[in-house]
Amino acid sequence: MTADRCVPGKRLRNWHRRHGQSMPLRAFVRGVAAGADLGVPFTNDGQRSDGARVAKAWLKSKRAAIVLSALALFLAAAPAHADCGEERAAIKLGTDVDARTVALAPVDLNIADLTQLTAPRHPPMARRVAAERTVYRVAATIIGYKLEGDGDFHIVIADDLGNTMIVEIPEPGCAKPGAWGDRVAAARASFLKLLAAQHLPRPGAHMHHAHIAATVTGLGFWDKIHGQAGVARNGIELHPVLAIEAGGGS
Repeated sequence: MTADRCVPGKRLRNWHRRHGQSMPLRAFVRGVAAGADLGVPFTNDGQRSDGARVAKAWLKSKRAAIVLSALALFLAAAPAHADCGEERAAIKLGTDVDARTVALAPVDLNIADLTQLTAPRHPPMARRVAAERTVYRVAATIIGYKLEGDGDFHIVIADDLGNTMIVEIPEPGCAKPGAWGDRVAAARASFLKLLAAQHLPRPGAHMHHAHIAATVTGLGFWDKIHGQAGVARNGIELHPVLAIEAGGGS
């Protein structure tokens, strides 16, 4: 190594030629994370360069401006809630490609009718099957509810025969980008009004018991049966709920 100093940009370009990798971005990520030594000396006087110094140089580059601008746009469009669920989340939130083709005129059915529908063996992860392209309106009694860790209200409804099923209202920040974000937010507000005299749950808290006659309107959704409280025998749900109002029972 020669005795003269090398400017960071030139040394980074030399490293890139030797290793065939995009050093500035790698250095930036590692530098921000831990300021770790990247093995790319800026001088020959025994000083070792660290990731933080490389990150500083990278931040001044044109590439940094482009990447950080894109990152800012991504964060602005991201849901407000940290966890919007994973299992078939696009179907639940209305961000799937089929969402805007759903006919929104509600079909009136009771819980017994819905629990007799034949469940698909393997619902596709990103596409809707028949019942998921239909909006149902069900008159029933809310017998329990909880606020799940992903921000969804998990609500159990029942009829006079003891049939139960789950209806869920997503967290508004998660539902906002979807086809029915405004309707989901309105349904959430309506549900909170119904709970005026009830306990307002904390995320992840236990199921609260209730007895509230209500009419619920929402999209059909096939969920896996894994011991959920109040799950229908075929796994059918209304998810997301688009409207909920006092009065009903069946």
